[in-house]
Amino acid sequence: MTRPRDTFLYTLGLAYVGRGLHEELVAHIADQQGYYADEGVRVALHDGCSWDEERLRRGAAVGLGRALLSRLTGNIPWGALQVTTARPLFWFLARPGPASLAGRRLAVHAPRTAPGCFARIVLRRAGLGPDRGIRTVVRPPGDYGMDLRRLHDGSIDAALVGSTMAPEAMAAEHGWQVLAWVGDHFRIPTAGVAVDPTCIHPDDPAVQAVLRAHRRALRVIHDEPDTTVRHMQTFLGRHTSVEVRARYETFVAPYFTTGGQADPAVGAGAITAVATELGVPATVTAAEFYRTAATAPWAPGEPALPRRRGCPARLLEPAPGGPGSARPGIAGRRPAGPTRPPAPPPPRVRVRAGGRGRGRCVPRSRPGNAAPWPRRPARSARRRGRPGRPRAGRPAARSGGRRPSRRRRRTGRRR
Repeated sequence: MTRPRDTFLYTLGLAYVGRGLHEELVAHIADQQGYYADEGVRVALHDGCSWDEERLRRGAAVGLGRALLSRLTGNIPWGALQVTTARPLFWFLARPGPASLAGRRLAVHAPRTAPGCFARIVLRRAGLGPDRGIRTVVRPPGDYGMDLRRLHDGSIDAALVGSTMAPEAMAAEHGWQVLAWVGDHFRIPTAGVAVDPTCIHPDDPAVQAVLRAHRRALRVIHDEPDTTVRHMQTFLGRHTSVEVRARYETFVAPYFTTGGQADPAVGAGAITAVATELGVPATVTAAEFYRTAATAPWAPGEPALPRRRGCPARLLEPAPGGPGSARPGIAGRRPAGPTRPPAPPPPRVRVRAGGRGRGRCVPRSRPGNAAPWPRRPARSARRRGRPGRPRAGRPAARSGGRRPSRRRRRTGRRR
């Protein structure tokens, strides 16, 4: 029996930490081409640029650079399961002037962010840096529109811009210059899929479904240029189709992976460079962080991935069940295990159903699994202030156990 395309077996939250086609292109193609639906997974794509680490780690993340920084500085055991590209799509865009940035004002991300760390690594390799003649202006992450405005009015001399624009086209339009592409000088896996195994298991069916959908999207990037350019136009609305195709042929098609695999040598060199720039020890190897090999599944009880405080223990195990289970494969389900014995049925007591005649048995219990309500004593017992039991037969007579009225006590008869 074929499963309808609009029914979903799994669900997963996927957050990107940088705007632009650098991180969003593969997920956008997988969504628009219907690959998520084909895999039976419902993906909620979130903007996690301003999220803290505790919120970000509860779902899958696209930004591998931020995941690596979090593992080196915060000991959060992120692991990369898929790599989209190892060429950071960031450029140094500058006003007319010297080709060097020495003595110029540069708008760049903060040092402890992934783009800011990558930019400073490239600058130091060129003999420059914040302590070597460059005046840095720290900027928050965004779409770089304010950087273009500041370049135009002259408040800054250069800016590190991302993939929300085509820097070559912007430079040709305003008479600026593109000084360097970060991907030419520093290689590091920057986009893909990463999870924190203490919150979401890497072998969870929802995660594996997303990885399969992304591999199909990567094949579209290499095998269907027209389709890819059409999807890229969504992120580069200010540019013409000719400019978008040139960007695809220059920066996307040659450098995006085909199967999501990582180069171990590139990963090892990137981890060493990032740890040196941050001033922290390299506490993780490339083989431990980049787990993209299909033949190397994640060990569930791996000692290098301890459970951290703040993540529920129910997310430690993969979602049980398969296509035949009641709710199969939902990320974060409570694993199957021993359960409490069912609560005993509520007691059945005989109460009067109303009017004359026999009563009927009805349950008297509280909602849920709470203890049953206490039995209500008979009316005559309540009048006398003594406990009693409900009568099983005919209802009690009207005057049974009832205190006579004052007139009856005086005359001895009913009025």
